[in-house]
Amino acid sequence: VNSAFPSQNITFVSYELLWDDGDFNEGVVM
Repeated sequence: VNSAFPSQNITFVSYELLWDDGDFNEGVVM
């Protein structure tokens, strides 16, 4: 997970979860 993303922001938390799954691109779309 890129530490540059603010994990306190619930939207970015979703991105971090998708990033861990190797699906960060879908996180951006969502």
